[in-house]
Amino acid sequence: MENLLKNISRSDLMVKIDKKWKKIGEIMKNTKELDVENILIVPMEDWNPSILSNKRKEIIKILKSRKVSSEMELAKILKRERPNVLKDLKLLEHYGLVRTVRKGNKVVPQNVKSMIITY
Repeated sequence: MENLLKNISRSDLMVKIDKKWKKIGEIMKNTKELDVENILIVPMEDWNPSILSNKRKEIIKILKSRKVSSEMELAKILKRERPNVLKDLKLLEHYGLVRTVRKGNKVVPQNVKSMIITY
């Protein structure tokens, strides 16, 4: 990141930031009918579509449609091994798509974002 900033002037950087915010504003205007709390807006250059494998999409879909009491219950619903589900949950949580909450000795996954918009 620092190397990128060394090669760009402050005014050029401000222009780039301004363009990004204008683009985000346009997206927000076009999505005002949607529940903005469920939308993740990501710059195209920062987005990796492989994050959303079919198995991870299924996790998001299940968490969106119902509450689960633990990651173990989610693994059973998905008919997958718990360690693999936990690995996917951690990745999805890193990108802000799900959240995990510790309740006693259980990890409870929750849906956070169900729509991704790239610009």
